[in-house]
Amino acid sequence: MMKHNNLFLWLLGLTVCWLASCSEEDGRVTYPYSCPEISELQFSTTDQTPAADSLYFSVKIHDPQTPLSTLEVKLMTGETLVSSQSIRTKGTDVSIVEKGIYIPFEAGLEENQEAKVILTAINVEGSEVTQTFDFHITRPQIPEVLYLHYNGEVVEMTRSPSKQGSWKGCRVYGFQCNGRQ
Repeated sequence: MMKHNNLFLWLLGLTVCWLASCSEEDGRVTYPYSCPEISELQFSTTDQTPAADSLYFSVKIHDPQTPLSTLEVKLMTGETLVSSQSIRTKGTDVSIVEKGIYIPFEAGLEENQEAKVILTAINVEGSEVTQTFDFHITRPQIPEVLYLHYNGEVVEMTRSPSKQGSWKGCRVYGFQCNGRQ
């Protein structure tokens, strides 16, 4: 009886090992190594784009052997990341037409600020290729006089000669506005 129990346990153990070794693959399709190709890259500007505007680009991405995954787009000024976006790309050939990147008008923006757009195409296996476009951001031209519409009134604001981007002649939210309360 003891021999039958040991034999039964041995057969049970071998069966469990055999079943465990026959487990299915993870089902993931693997593709051969290949790298995406970026072509026909065009931008809406050649060198300068004003802040508070958009920079548009068109691009074709191709990978003959591996499906594409994403196109990562980054807008940088120096080492500062200004904006980024991820565009889903499906298949092996993708055309992106007139995609816009907004360039914010922020405090401290220098006139003719150097900037770059970095495009990184990535396939499903993680291979990637990067292209960079360098350009300059210009400050928008602001007139000498601005008119503020506030509480049904129109208040004239003139540019302060002492500070760039500073305005005098009006303070709002309960303060004096050109001699009026």
